[in-house]
Amino acid sequence: MPVSYDLNLVALSVIIAILSAYTAVDLTERIATAKGWSWIGWLIGGASSFGIGIWSMHFVGMLAFHLTVPISYDFLIVLVSVLPAILSSGFALWIASRKMLQIPNLIGASLGMGMGITTMHYTGMAAMQLPAIAHYDFRLVTLSAAIAVMVSLVALWLTNYLHNQATVIWWQKIGAAVLMGIAVPMMHYTGMAAVCFSQMESFSGEFTAPNTTWLSSLISAVTFSILGLALVISSETKVIDRTKELSLALKQLQQSQLQLIQTEKMSSLGQLIAGVAHEINNPVNFIYGNLHYVQENSQNLLELVQLYQNYHPDSGSQIKARVNEIDLEFMQEDLPKVLDSMKLGTDRILEIVRSLRNFSRLNEAEDKAVDIHDGIDSTLLILQHRLKGNGDRPTIEVIKTYGVLPEVNCYLGHLNQVFMNILANAIDALDEAITEGKISNQIPQIKIATEINSKDWVVIRITDNGIGIPDRLKRRLFEPLFTTKTIGKGTGLGLSIAHEIVVKKHNGTLEVNSQEGIGTEFRIAIPMKSK
Repeated sequence: MPVSYDLNLVALSVIIAILSAYTAVDLTERIATAKGWSWIGWLIGGASSFGIGIWSMHFVGMLAFHLTVPISYDFLIVLVSVLPAILSSGFALWIASRKMLQIPNLIGASLGMGMGITTMHYTGMAAMQLPAIAHYDFRLVTLSAAIAVMVSLVALWLTNYLHNQATVIWWQKIGAAVLMGIAVPMMHYTGMAAVCFSQMESFSGEFTAPNTTWLSSLISAVTFSILGLALVISSETKVIDRTKELSLALKQLQQSQLQLIQTEKMSSLGQLIAGVAHEINNPVNFIYGNLHYVQENSQNLLELVQLYQNYHPDSGSQIKARVNEIDLEFMQEDLPKVLDSMKLGTDRILEIVRSLRNFSRLNEAEDKAVDIHDGIDSTLLILQHRLKGNGDRPTIEVIKTYGVLPEVNCYLGHLNQVFMNILANAIDALDEAITEGKISNQIPQIKIATEINSKDWVVIRITDNGIGIPDRLKRRLFEPLFTTKTIGKGTGLGLSIAHEIVVKKHNGTLEVNSQEGIGTEFRIAIPMKSK
């Protein structure tokens, strides 16, 4: 029987195939990045839209097919033919959305999708009802199945390739969609060429051909609506995700800027302290180095005076007057004490200088084996002026319970910043508690304890008996820019930076345990050896 095609419907079927292919490429990106229920939703949506698109191309292509006898369709079988298209499309999208697409997976998915398309096609062919007998050329049937597999192979590879690119240019997606959109109808029309019909000499029953123009328009309109809706949702989701990414990037940039400013402040403070310590150290070393000689010479002179007194007890009146005037006996007792006091003072200054230099090590790029206790003590020294009592509160008592710790590989300068931030917050909490009269009958205290736990980690606990932190705020303490202090008293960066230093720079943990009205404990834990 002679065969003809409605070229307008053929062109329409190709357009549907191209749009379906473009939708598949676009939705694969969404499936690849989604997780959990969102991933399931995108996979179902992608499989449905892509499968319906392929099926629509196929059915519009069948409507384009004309014989000299009327053709009708069993629409139940036509609807059943949608299922293989949707299932094979879902399987293909799942495989194509993987980060790494191995060759065995690619071949298996291509076979699955190709067989699904072939099943859809010949199930749809079986839905045709006409007064003729169908004869199939199995060579062309095999060729159509092979084309379906090859089309699926190319489509899967292109889709996976595109969604794994860092940047996909719009014409690349369109080019891939056009290539796949043209290749899919090739399978369909090869399958249509595989069948020929011979008219039945006698038949009973009525065959009413549907209005192909109306039916193809309806199917096209529904398909375009579904594919368009899928693309719009995908685009809107991309915009939302991109907005979230930009907002997060902006927030991270602001955080980084503020952290940079804070780090620069601490670095400048460290440089200032190091410079002051150096300038103090030189003259103090000079004094300290000469005190020994001054003490020795003074002792010799006093011994010489004593010898003169022993051998010449009866001195002249002028000498006696001078001895009484300077109170020689008191000088002989007091001068060694004065020199001892000066030595103690210079020892104390040298200790302060060592602590200042220890605290100022903020720019060291490498971790070193150091004594953690030195860092804590040097930080307490910097904060000594805040610990002292004033008109509003008594002196804050610092109770140190240090365990026996070996030297630990760490960035001590950065840990000093952690100690500084936590101790400064503890002092603020105690000041606030006393101002509000919540610890009026208690001595304000900060307890610092160190130990090694069972995992060979160094643990530092800093506890205050301040007002505590409400449960609703504890989980936000380490968020950048979050602060419970009044405007002008806090930037919300101290604990955030401390958390980053402990967790990211030292692979440790920073935890907080607090009870309102009782106090707060910060627990710092870092491994003894760098990881």
